Amino acid sequence: MSNQHAVNDNLDFDSGMTINRSMRDTRNPDPHEQAVLSAAILATTAFRLRDEQALVATMRRLTAAVANMCASRTI
Repeated sequence: MSNQHAVNDNLDFDSGMTINRSMRDTRNPDPHEQAVLSAAILATTAFRLRDEQALVATMRRLTAAVANMCASRTI
C-alpha cells in the first residue's frame, strides 16, 4: 500500500474553479470541443505510455482540432 497522496489532494473546490453547469447545454455538446478533448486525452495517454509515435500523431490531431475550433469561433 502506498502512502502517497493523490495528485489533486490540495485542490480547493471552493475557490471558484467549478464549472457553472447552468451555462452549458450538456445535451448538445460542441463537436469542436469534443474533438479537442478527445485528442487531448489520446495525447495524454500516449505520453503516459511513452509511445513516441502515437504521441506525435495525437499531438498533430490535437493541433488540428484546436485550429478547427478556433476557425469556427466568431469574435
